[in-house]
Amino acid sequence: MWIHMWGQVRTALRGLAFCAVFVSAEGDGRTEIGGSQGAIEWESFLQGEGLDGWDVNDDPWTPGAWSREGDTIIAESGDGNRARIVIGDDSWRAYELQVQMTMIKGGSAQLWFNIHDGGDYHFAPLMGWQTAAIMAPDHTKLDVVNHVFEWDQEYDVVLAVRGNSVTSYIDGKLVNRVTLPESPTGGIGLAVWGHHTVARFRDPKVRHYYRATHD
Repeated sequence: MWIHMWGQVRTALRGLAFCAVFVSAEGDGRTEIGGSQGAIEWESFLQGEGLDGWDVNDDPWTPGAWSREGDTIIAESGDGNRARIVIGDDSWRAYELQVQMTMIKGGSAQLWFNIHDGGDYHFAPLMGWQTAAIMAPDHTKLDVVNHVFEWDQEYDVVLAVRGNSVTSYIDGKLVNRVTLPESPTGGIGLAVWGHHTVARFRDPKVRHYYRATHD
């Protein structure tokens, strides 16, 4: 009998060990990816002090909305209606953008992509609708999915732009999926929309599958 019971205990312990490994995996568990050129590594957007490397957009955006605390970029739109900071260039073509996003109050926090010549798209959690959406440059909603969001709750958000395919993941789960008529090429942005909106973007980073080449 004791031998049988010990066998059951060992089986349970193995199950617990498996669960511990599974839960500790980052995001969707794809901690390491690679291609023909080797490993594809994450690159932090936080360099030096403050907002080094970022371009703070001016009017009609609110340029004074941005600050940084350690590994977190903070947006406070105040009396302004919207604010955005951008990074990257037109060589950005196939990548994953990851950030830990917390919406404190106000309107919405947003992730923008394909930023060039007014052709920029964006992803946004819509707090009122309780949905996650990917929107076209004219703000047409291309894909809207029901999703429960809470204030002061941090969400692991990944926006993957790969050729004509754009997908979003929240806490490791696929949420939005869009196939665009063109292959987006351009930098990315963090943004907020709405008066007196406050949001936090912790540990923003990117990993590139490849970049566009230009003659």
